[in-house]
This record gives sequence, C-alpha cells and structure tokens, in this order.
Amino acid sequence: MKELIERLMPGRSGEFVWEIEPSLDGFEISARAGKISLRARDLSTLSAALGDYLRTVAGIDLAWLGDGLDRLPALLPRPEGTIARAVPQKYRSAFNYCTFSYTMVWWDWARWERELDHMALSGVNLPLMTVGLEGVWYDTLLEFGLSDEEAARLLDAARAYGFARSILERNTIVDPALTQTPQGRKRLLACVCKNAARLSDAPWGDGALCASLTLGPGESRAVTFILAWYFPNLTSAGGLRVGHVYENWFDGAAAAAEYLAQRREDILSRAHALSDALYDASFPELFSDAVSAQLANLVKSAWWTKDDQFAVWEGLGSCGFHTTDITYHGSGAIVTLFPGLQKRQMDMGARFQRADGRVHHFFTPDFSQVDDGFDRVDMNPQFVLLVCRDYFATGDTAYLDRMWPHVVRAMDASQALDADGDGLPDRDVGRNTYDSWHFSGVSTYISVLWLSALRAAAALAG
Repeated sequence: MKELIERLMPGRSGEFVWEIEPSLDGFEISARAGKISLRARDLSTLSAALGDYLRTVAGIDLAWLGDGLDRLPALLPRPEGTIARAVPQKYRSAFNYCTFSYTMVWWDWARWERELDHMALSGVNLPLMTVGLEGVWYDTLLEFGLSDEEAARLLDAARAYGFARSILERNTIVDPALTQTPQGRKRLLACVCKNAARLSDAPWGDGALCASLTLGPGESRAVTFILAWYFPNLTSAGGLRVGHVYENWFDGAAAAAEYLAQRREDILSRAHALSDALYDASFPELFSDAVSAQLANLVKSAWWTKDDQFAVWEGLGSCGFHTTDITYHGSGAIVTLFPGLQKRQMDMGARFQRADGRVHHFFTPDFSQVDDGFDRVDMNPQFVLLVCRDYFATGDTAYLDRMWPHVVRAMDASQALDADGDGLPDRDVGRNTYDSWHFSGVSTYISVLWLSALRAAAALAG
C-alpha cells in the first residue's frame, strides 16, 4: 500500500493510515488523528478505498491518458465524517481479448505499471490473462468428465475461428487435397521449399542473398536488395477468390520489384516526410503514436481486392471486416491519407443497411455478406458521425449525396429507441460495442453518441 501511494503521490504516504478489517463488507474512509484513514476487508478493497478517496474527496479523476495528481494541494484534504462503501462482488474483473491484441502490444513497463495501479485503485482482483489459457480450458473440460479425445476435438473446433486458424488450414481452401493425402502433403512441402530435391533426408543447408561487385582500394559501395511478392490467390473462408488489387498493376513479383527500384528514392522521401510531419507536429507524441499505429495495422490487416473493394480486419484474421465501431475509432489516418479507401468502406457498408435503418456490425467471411449484429445500437450514431467526419475531411459533396438517405434512416432508427419521449435512447439499448456487457436503463455511452449524432446530422443537413 505504501509503495502504491508513493508511486502516485511521492512523499505523501505519511498522511495516510490503513488497516485490514475482515468484518467490513467493503471499505471506510475517514479522518483519524489528523490523517486520512483507510479501512477495508482485504488488500484489493483497500486499494479501491484509496481510489475512491482520490475521486470523491480529493476531486482527482484518474484516467488512462492522464490525471490531476499534480494539482493536489500541499496538504491533502481530509474527509468529513466517515465514507462507507459496500463491495458485494467477490471478484472484480478487467480486460477482454481485444485488449491483448489491440492495445497491450504497444505497452512498455511504465504503461504496464500505470495499468496495474489503475486496476488496484479500481479494486480489480481478477484481470484476464491469456497465457496458458488453452491448457486451463483443457483441464476444465477433463474435470467436466470429457475424455482426452473429446477435449481435443472441442479445442480443435475452437481453433477454427479466425484468430486461431493456422496457415495450413487456409492452404486447404485453395487445394483441399494438400492435406488429404501423403502425396498432397509432399506437394505442399515442395511448394514451401521451392525445391523438391530437398524433400530427401539431406540437410536443409544454408542460404544467402548476395550481389557480386568489385571494389577498389578504400572504396565503399551500398547494395540495395528488394524483397517482393505476388500472391494473387487470396481466397476468403467462404471459398470466394477475391485476389489483390495489385494484380491490376503488376503481372508478377519481378514487375513490382522493378517499380520499387525505379521509384525508391521518391517513395522513401515521402515516407520519411510523413514520419517527420507526424513527430515534428505541435500536438502530443501520444497522438502521433496513435496515427502511426493505425497505419501499421492498415498494411497488415486490410483487404484491397482485385475488384477494388477495400476494408480492414477488426483483428488480424479475426472477427470481420469494416466493423462499424472499429472503423469509427481507427480510421482517422485512412481518411486523412487515403480518403478514397475510407469512402469505399462506407459505401460498401451503406449497401447492407437494413430496411429499418439499422447499420451493419461487420462483414464476414468476405465483402459479400454481413453478420447478424444489427442489434448493436451504437452502430447507427457511429455511422452518422463517420459520414460527417469523412465529408468535412474531404469536402466530397457527391459522397454526402450518396450517404444522406442512409444517414436519415439511421437517425430515424435510433430515434425510435426513445420510449418515454425525453430525447434519449432507453429501449432495447443493451447490445453494443462492449460485447459481454449488456447495458440496462439509459446508457451514458449510447446517449452521448446519440446526441453527438444529432449535432453531426444537423451539420450535414445544413
């Protein structure tokens, strides 16, 4: 506890006293002998008491992107009377699977330490951890009485999801015989090795990429190597061959490499100029990181198909394409640098708007159909806000003309969620971006999106 206080407020631990009292049903905050007293039933609840004190007595908002700890007075405020809070939950959880793949990959230890402190101040005692999770599932299935074979079969079924599907399984979409017979498996290995002779028991050997040149005494020269590829057979999980847009530009890897070789300096100078513009800007580096991180995902997680359709995976190989709530949060860099691609995503989504005005959740397994996620009520206002942002970013009136009927239907569908006429959605608003959190009542999150969408739609109408 002392380390937590000192990390957050150096030199202030002497202003606090604390104790564990198992008989409490939560925690108590009070002033005792001139100090701030924290009493709680266990250690995690005690740290939650510290967080409650900072928020309700000291008036400090603790958020992921910042806080007001530097504004604390020289003498911390003492509570008036006793603040008692019941904490009925035995377990208080944090994180979901998206946190691990979207967010944590960028964290250094300082960011991790801040997250741990933030969880402590919120009383979290059961954060999700994915390391070794499959082993836990396996043991659990065995405890339920399944045999080894049955447990393995269920886990194999789980691996069929996009986030767990292997490259080998994807190869079978192109040619199912690759893994069906010994001959097929041998042919697959031959394709990987690029040399059937290496399928013997001979060692794999070494490989090198080299260039031959002659240097004079004291001379130095730079040699440029280019790695290029050409994989036209992009096939969706539904068996549809969608290909790549670069098939329309090049006839093979050699042509792509030649294009890059001829324009290398221009491409490099433009890439460096973008990086310099991002990190020489006057706004905080945090925003530069956010923009560049989304661009990294654009390269590895986007499909730009041969017929010029475009969308970004929600997660690499998982969930779906052009997930409305993910596009809402993550497409700022796309509309800034590649506005045509962003508008293409939006046009594609608009074509799948339901007759009652509900907006799609995501596309799966390719761009020919969407999932049945129309009950997620935050999709509609996010769609309207995206149209508004895209229009004001590009000034494309033709785009606005195309999207306006969809905006009207989306707004009408959201307005129908207001059962009591007070202007806020309050009916059937449970399903939303927070996948496992079914909201009830009048949600602040949904209401803020709705009010923002009203402002955006009014701006577009004007």
